Amino acid sequence: MSSTLSPPSEPLTQVLHISYYDFLIPIRYHSGHTINSAEAQALNQLLLENVRNNISKWIKRLNHPLSLEAHEALQSRVYAYAETYQFSGRPSRRPVSAIDAAMGEIAAAQAEREGNEAGYAPDSPQVLLRYRQLLHDPAVRTEARKIVSERARMALTTLPDILGDSEGVP
Repeated sequence: MSSTLSPPSEPLTQVLHISYYDFLIPIRYHSGHTINSAEAQALNQLLLENVRNNISKWIKRLNHPLSLEAHEALQSRVYAYAETYQFSGRPSRRPVSAIDAAMGEIAAAQAEREGNEAGYAPDSPQVLLRYRQLLHDPAVRTEARKIVSERARMALTTLPDILGDSEGVP
């Protein structure tokens, strides 16, 4: 038996977990695949849903109602975003420490806030670059440590109430 991997002779498959069971599903779509009208309709629907989900964050942060000028300016940003939107694969997930997760939350919020003030879309390259810079900022790490410490303190003080007793809780 050979220990080297060879190209698959069968179509590519992916495991799909459905109600306790794993199933092999053929991967039908790939780069260069020609789509039919139903597939195009499904992709356009997915595009609209992704744009709506991503843009809704912007809308929630605005003062309402919008003036006509503000709506027109937002329309041009939304149009540009949708026009340049690209589907991407989901990144593999790796375990993240509580501090790293808090740093990500802080950096994302601050980068998006700064980008919004400068007129950039939340998913723009400028905001992404600022987010990556903030992930290495010592002040962001310090703030994240404070947040994690406070969350841990809150968990320890409320856990006995949730459990109904204080035995076994440090």
